[in-house]
Amino acid sequence: MMQNASRSKRLPPIESKQPDWEKKWSDAEFAPWWHGQKPHAMVIEALARLKIPKSARWLDVGCGDGQLTCALADQGMDMTGIDFAPSAIALARAHAEKTGASAQFAVADAMNGPIPGAPYDIVHDRGCLHTIRAPGVPLYARTMRAHMKDHGRLLLAHKEDGKVPDLLGFLENGLKGFFTLEQARRMRFSANGIEKAGLFCVFRAA
Repeated sequence: MMQNASRSKRLPPIESKQPDWEKKWSDAEFAPWWHGQKPHAMVIEALARLKIPKSARWLDVGCGDGQLTCALADQGMDMTGIDFAPSAIALARAHAEKTGASAQFAVADAMNGPIPGAPYDIVHDRGCLHTIRAPGVPLYARTMRAHMKDHGRLLLAHKEDGKVPDLLGFLENGLKGFFTLEQARRMRFSANGIEKAGLFCVFRAA
């Protein structure tokens, strides 16, 4: 009953950050600290533990310029990356063409959809949800679940910033009714000599 109520409940609209991110990605001088990140070891471990087949279809949500999406595609995953900033998707497509990665990209909003190519077996999020303010998390959860197969998995990496004392509780509560937690482990985001603490979580579609 709780799951059905959660999915049918009207959720308030949330002001989009799309203009801010479009401005960033359209700036040739924009150099985010996370550039050059590789697929985290915990993602690779989850592939083996969950016995995710190579035929599984992946959605990389909030893909930015597509570097991580392409890196996952190079490991044999069937990847589609989405971002709501058209400039980011243009960069992602250019990166895939330059590197020869067999990844697809589309402009789409993680909180509102629609997302082309659905349904997906796996949603990979390494940097999207932790930019969404708390009121927007249920919208994100509803949209992700609507574009996934039954019993699909959400592989979520979420950084800690000190603003949320109980990050795991925050994530479980925000995704409740759409996803159930299977695993949570502490992790480190690392790129360009910068490290940040976070959580790596595996959620199953409810």
